[in-house]
Amino acid sequence: MALYSIKSVLSGLTLDIEAQGGSGAKVIPWDFHGGDNQLWYDDPATGTIRSKWNNCALTVENDQLIVKDVQPGNVNQQWMRQGDVIRNRTSNKVLDIHGESTEKGAKISAYDNNGGKNQKWTFVMTGGQAPNVGASMYYQGQKRDFFIVSLMNGKVLDIAEEKIEAGGKIIMYDKHSPNRTNQLWYLDGQGLIRSSFNDLTISNAAKGKPLLTAVVSNDPRSQWQFQGNKIANRLGEVMDIAEEKDHNGAEVVSYDGSNGENQQWKQEFA
Repeated sequence: MALYSIKSVLSGLTLDIEAQGGSGAKVIPWDFHGGDNQLWYDDPATGTIRSKWNNCALTVENDQLIVKDVQPGNVNQQWMRQGDVIRNRTSNKVLDIHGESTEKGAKISAYDNNGGKNQKWTFVMTGGQAPNVGASMYYQGQKRDFFIVSLMNGKVLDIAEEKIEAGGKIIMYDKHSPNRTNQLWYLDGQGLIRSSFNDLTISNAAKGKPLLTAVVSNDPRSQWQFQGNKIANRLGEVMDIAEEKDHNGAEVVSYDGSNGENQQWKQEFA
C-alpha cells in the first residue's frame, strides 16, 4: 500500500505526530518535512489510517486527534479518505481543524461535515510502501494469533474437544501449555474474529444460546469484533460467560451488554 502525506487545504500545513511521539501523541498541522511521522497509509484490514512512524492509527479521543495502538472495533479509529475529507466510517463526522485556525500546532478534532476548508485535505502520494506490520490482524498475507482472555477469571476461549468441523462448542478453559490452536484466534481482512484452528467463525441460534463454531457467512450473528473490552456481533449482542460460571467448560453465549466482568475480554498474543 502506498504512503501519503495529508495536507490541509485551509493552511497548507501537513498532519504531523507531535514530537515524533508514540501511542497517545497528538496529531497536529505542521510544516511539511517528509519525515515518517508525517506519512500515512490505509489499512483496510482494520478500517484505519495508520502512521509509518509507529504503525498507530488516527484516533479521536477526548475531542483531540491523536495516534493510538490499533484497537479492533474502536469506532473512534474508523476513518477513511473520501474525496477531500477524512470521514468516520460510522458517522457523518469528519476531521476538522478547530476554530478554522491556520496556526502550526492547532487542535484537530471531529465535527459534522459542513464543507468548510478546515475540513478539507489533499492526499499527496509519496510512492513509498507501507510496512508489513503483522499486528493483531490479517494483513498482507500475515496473521498474528492471540488468546481471548476473560477479565473475570483469566481463562480463555476454547473450542471444546478440538472439534475441527463446524458446530464445536465455545467454552472457557485454562490456557494450555504448550499452546493449542483450538484456543487461538485471529482477525481476518474485515477485522472479524476467526479460529486459528479451523478458520471458522462463531455463531449461535439466538440470544442466550451457546456459541458454536460456524462457517463464515453474512449472518450478523457470525460477525464478531472487539469493541474496547467487549466482543460484539453485528446485532449488538456481546460475548457473555453464561451465569458467570467459573469452571473449565463453562458455556459462552451472546447477551445484552452490561458492566459485568463475565462480558469483558482482552487479547493476549501467542
